[in-house]
Amino acid sequence: MDYQKQSQELDARIRSIQKIEPLNCYVRDGIVNIESWRKQNIRPLFIGKEAHGDGDGESTWSITNWLNKYPSDVCRDSPRSWQKTAYTSHGLQNGFMDYDDMPWIRDDSRVAEALRNIAFINIGKYAAETTTPFSRLNKLYTQNKHIIHEQITMYQPNVIVGWGTMGLLESDPDFMTRFASIRSQAIKHNAVNSWISDGKLFISAYHPSYFSISPERYVKSIVETVKNQIDKIDLSLPSL
Repeated sequence: MDYQKQSQELDARIRSIQKIEPLNCYVRDGIVNIESWRKQNIRPLFIGKEAHGDGDGESTWSITNWLNKYPSDVCRDSPRSWQKTAYTSHGLQNGFMDYDDMPWIRDDSRVAEALRNIAFINIGKYAAETTTPFSRLNKLYTQNKHIIHEQITMYQPNVIVGWGTMGLLESDPDFMTRFASIRSQAIKHNAVNSWISDGKLFISAYHPSYFSISPERYVKSIVETVKNQIDKIDLSLPSL
């Protein structure tokens, strides 16, 4: 089964298990650009909480299409979250480029276009109007965790960054058995914690919109962590 058919089948099953309101706008997530993803040695998957908004009245909205087609607009519309993520991806895909050496995103479209080189999934699969308290996030994860595990397996990332979500994964015995039955000791570097298992690097980071961490510190924390652990990451190309 090719990637598009697998995605459609998985998408249908994701929709079928959603019970937690609101259920107005389904947000499709996943690999942003499959052709870029297939060619990448470093494949970062970012795991967020849930999209916020009403979908502008749409019943379905694709975050992957948004990131793929309009990366510069995305960064202008959501500068705290997506600009930091674009800089992070740009650094990872350009020899671990230091934040201080990167061009300003407003002057060089290649920084925003680095968002095409990522995968992104949310714990919650429908848009919601408010911030996500832990009690709601925990319920969403309990509902969706097996599908999330399937997404990770299907996409074959080798760097997984939790936007304030890694604690849920680490506390889930099913996740740990499937992805991290043998894991390295956690290492703290700057603003993130990380650990390695089976050629994958898991990074626990704050949500990029978190006010107390500067873009420079946020980006450097993740890029330097991957650089420091690169010899332990499986860099073989994905089979999908």
